[in-house]
Amino acid sequence: MTIKRYAMPYPLVLAGFLFILPGVAAPRTTQITQWRINEFAAYCLDARLALKGLKGEPLPGETPAEYRRRVSSYLTALHELCKRLTPLRTLPSLKDQSPSNDLVWNRIRA
Repeated sequence: MTIKRYAMPYPLVLAGFLFILPGVAAPRTTQITQWRINEFAAYCLDARLALKGLKGEPLPGETPAEYRRRVSSYLTALHELCKRLTPLRTLPSLKDQSPSNDLVWNRIRA
């Protein structure tokens, strides 16, 4: 009786691992939905608004410290945009697996 009580959870645990493992081990592909496209567009708009006052020289009456801070904010906005758009650099899962279509998508990605 003691053996049956301890042996029973093992098949359930094994079945659980076999059920979960394919989802964990499967390669992640980029799903580009309209929702995600809208999110990427919002990221670009945020960066555009942050860069709106971009000038290559100090504004009238601006101290050097304020100028450095302003330029730093521009660079931070661009860096944040690059980070947020990183998922677009991975190739999406293609429905058409032909070599010619794969070549086209690899050119687009590059």
